[in-house]
Amino acid sequence: MNFGKLSFYNKNSRVNRANSRVNRMNSRVNRMNSRVNRANSRVNRANSRVNGTNSRVNRMNSRVNRANSRVNRMNSRVNRANSRVNRANSRVKQKQYSDHYIKDRRFPYL
Repeated sequence: MNFGKLSFYNKNSRVNRANSRVNRMNSRVNRMNSRVNRANSRVNRANSRVNGTNSRVNRMNSRVNRANSRVNRMNSRVNRANSRVNRANSRVKQKQYSDHYIKDRRFPYL
């Protein structure tokens, strides 16, 4: 009549040993997860610093781009003015050449 009780206790003992093994595995998994979480935290802090730096770089690049745009507009104006001057100079040179050529034809002895 005690056999039933013994088998019940034996079953409990097997379950307890199995639970103990599961608990040990869970403990190992938890330690690994804790390490992973700490590593991820370090990576996140590093990424946050990089993002801050990138943000500052982007702001500086934006300022530089605006300055370059202003310079380009000024250069465009200067180029247009130079083009007008060059065209005027070209007309003057053509007139001087044609005047000289006409003078030579009219008065070959001069």
